[in-house]
Amino acid sequence: MKLFSFFCVRGCNGILFVFSLKTERYSEKPDPCGNAQIMKNLFFFVFLFCFQLSFSQQFEMMVEGNSDIETKKIDSIGFAKKHPTVASIIEEQKSLEQKLQYKGYFLNELLLQTKLNDSIFYFKYHLKDQVQFVHIYIGINSEEEKELLNLENDSIKLPIEEIELFMQSKISLLE
Repeated sequence: MKLFSFFCVRGCNGILFVFSLKTERYSEKPDPCGNAQIMKNLFFFVFLFCFQLSFSQQFEMMVEGNSDIETKKIDSIGFAKKHPTVASIIEEQKSLEQKLQYKGYFLNELLLQTKLNDSIFYFKYHLKDQVQFVHIYIGINSEEEKELLNLENDSIKLPIEEIELFMQSKISLLE
């Protein structure tokens, strides 16, 4: 005689999983293939997997500026606030500092880095002045070099957002 057992497990994000496990009584012939044991083992691993996913800890990254205006500027640049590991928070913090430099905040300063509780990491920045334009002094070049690089003057004034593209285009011309 075969029996069916049903198990309900609350899994990831509140999803309810229902499992059916077919077992046999020992008074009858044993299952030569061991299907009941395979089902028990499968159920055990699925249960552990769902249990682990439903109770995994997420970490939060909070970033503020020295003033409300600086906080709004940091938020407008954008960064991920939820993270699965502490290492990903550190990587995101490095990425945020790089984004700040691309926006012209070369002198930004990390004022405070602290852990508020087990899952919240807090960073406070002072952005200081934003560089709007960069003056690049090219120097004295021959007419051939100026023509090759499409340059007219010995210095260039560019907006901060265009520097990387400008440099890459000039390098590709030289190659």
